[in-house]
Amino acid sequence: MRSSAMPDPNPSSRAIFFIGIGGIGMSALAEYFLYYGYTVGGYDHVRKPVSDRLEALGAEILYDDDPTLLPEPFRADQPGLTVVYTPAIHEDNGLRTYYREHGVPQIKRAELLGQVTRRHKALCVAGSHGKTTTSSLLAHLMRRSHLGVNAFIGGLMLNYDSNNLLLDEESDYVVVEADEFDRSFHRLTPYAVIVTATEADHLDIYGTAAEYVAAFGTFVGLLRPGGFVIAEEEAEIHPESLPEGTRLYRYGASEQCDYYYDRVSYEGEHLFFDLHTPDGVLRHLELGTPIRINVLNATAAIAMALRVGLTEEEIRPALADYRGIHRRFERTRIGTDGPVVIDEYAHHPGEVRRSLLSIRELYPGKRITLVFQPHLYSRTKDFMEDFGKALSTVDDVILAPIYPAREEPIPGVTSEALLDRITSPHKRVVPLEALPEELEHHSFDVLVMMGAGDIEFEIPKVIDHLRRSEQ
Repeated sequence: MRSSAMPDPNPSSRAIFFIGIGGIGMSALAEYFLYYGYTVGGYDHVRKPVSDRLEALGAEILYDDDPTLLPEPFRADQPGLTVVYTPAIHEDNGLRTYYREHGVPQIKRAELLGQVTRRHKALCVAGSHGKTTTSSLLAHLMRRSHLGVNAFIGGLMLNYDSNNLLLDEESDYVVVEADEFDRSFHRLTPYAVIVTATEADHLDIYGTAAEYVAAFGTFVGLLRPGGFVIAEEEAEIHPESLPEGTRLYRYGASEQCDYYYDRVSYEGEHLFFDLHTPDGVLRHLELGTPIRINVLNATAAIAMALRVGLTEEEIRPALADYRGIHRRFERTRIGTDGPVVIDEYAHHPGEVRRSLLSIRELYPGKRITLVFQPHLYSRTKDFMEDFGKALSTVDDVILAPIYPAREEPIPGVTSEALLDRITSPHKRVVPLEALPEELEHHSFDVLVMMGAGDIEFEIPKVIDHLRRSEQ
């Protein structure tokens, strides 16, 4: 381990304790600081593969919310200890309470990430949906280029089996997925920004759609001098929000955009498209994840890559071998001629609708069964009608109970209430643990397992059940 060249979060100590260390964003930061020689510890309520990876790298992790179990470097009497938490961990958590009662300052993950972005030219990807795929693709393009990159991504990149790209000491650039939840992205210092969408979300935090959109205006107002924004054509980003000396570009499917795509085609299960730029056309590009919704994400990533200096010769092969993100349209074929299972993280109604339309386009005429787990009571309440319309685009819908995450139940907000808004001819609510048996009563060519909650832990069980049924 080499010594850190970055400013210490707390100059009097090189020990950092992450409360919620198993989170996808927290684990990436923990690995970053392990590399730079810090003593790293953390807590999470359940062991995960990322936790095993961090422990192998030297992190000390607790799985019991018990301050008496803290190793010595992370006790409250240690001078200058840095404690980092994610908003997903409640204030009444025992470790948070322990540090608070002992006067140990606690900072949010976003504040620590903000310190990292100030060391580099931060290429930040924000938006109500699409940001994980877009940021991971941008990071992949840059990692394969002469510029190199470091990256903090909100998902496991299948090309690298990791949620981060680190250790590129020669690169000036870092790609950061900029999360709008809890206004976290306001702690960043972007050199350039992609905004994928500003469709309202997290209304439990922002209150109104207008306040949600205004937060993106504040974010792009943080651009460094000489920076720029690449915003999707319908995203509510306005030039007056940008600092003087910065620029706004648009991307999408419209010819009015600075960067736009057309001529999308399938050759078997391979997807191709043309990309128009201010400097010419990149023709017959192959996208390694062959789903139409990702053409829009690829357009944004390529636009950013071109603007910072990548060449077509670098972009073309990297785009074709991009494998995507774990739980973003991740496909498993059951046997030789069996059904395809698609693991899909979509959890916002606009994202759900576009994902399902893309799947129908990739598998025309195929029988599709959708299993959807709503994520958060507040999101389900705020977008009940929109979810109903989006889910009604397939004929066979199975709803799981709502995944609460950090929330308490809201009276009247249930999967049964959402089911009433769905017009599909075949629909029902089924507990996740009953899914394998339930699916025996459904006939499908494509099974979509969708949601941002703990549905991901049921997918391997469903796949194993289907494989046994095929034998």
